[in-house]
Amino acid sequence: MGKNRLEAFSDGVIAILITIMVLELRVPEGGDFDALRQVFPHLLTYVMSFVYLQHNRPVPTAVYAAILFFAGVAYFVLQQCIIAQEPDSQLARAIGRDAKGILSAALYAVALGLAFVNPLFSDAIFVFVAAMWLVPDRRIESRISPQTSE
Repeated sequence: MGKNRLEAFSDGVIAILITIMVLELRVPEGGDFDALRQVFPHLLTYVMSFVYLQHNRPVPTAVYAAILFFAGVAYFVLQQCIIAQEPDSQLARAIGRDAKGILSAALYAVALGLAFVNPLFSDAIFVFVAAMWLVPDRRIESRISPQTSE
């Protein structure tokens, strides 16, 4: 059996495992940050599985952009499911329209297209989105800080 067949088999097995992991993600009870902490370990494992998929070979920029885009979409869907449980929750008020999350997914989609033009443009977008998320999110901090001072 050639190396390519073995890589394809291992990728298929990992894809099945990721599917099972996403099926195990449950919407937490309640719509506050404590409820979100309950699913955080499972969500972190799910996100890290996308990184693991690319462990065995160099990744073309377009494939990396597609993975980031789909991870962003999966995050957005999960967030909306959590908020749908309690639309008037503290989390729903803090997230609001989630312009930062939507912008991230949109930029990843642009990076996917640019990967075929010039991969360096895509790489610059990846760095920009990562830097954007390093900046603390004030809308969430402003909703949490009054509670912590009580």
